[in-house]
Amino acid sequence: MPILELISSIPSILWQIFKVWWWVPLIFILWRPFIFLYVFWRKERYDATIKRIVLEIKIPKEVLKPIKAMEDVFAGFHAIHDVFVWREVWIE
Repeated sequence: MPILELISSIPSILWQIFKVWWWVPLIFILWRPFIFLYVFWRKERYDATIKRIVLEIKIPKEVLKPIKAMEDVFAGFHAIHDVFVWREVWIE
């Protein structure tokens, strides 16, 4: 009979363990949403401090220079873009 008592007490033992350690799986489940929301919050705070402007580029109807010149202009605009480093993404 002791085996039967042991088997019948397993759900009670598991319930006691669950009552104490229920929060451990919760950390693994909520880790990714927390990181996503944290980074989203930091980016929104950073974006709120930036003054934005819109630049309009008007190309003349008569193009005297080849298309390569305008391609160089767009390449220059792309070079202005700066990639975020670890500190800027997570802390600032």
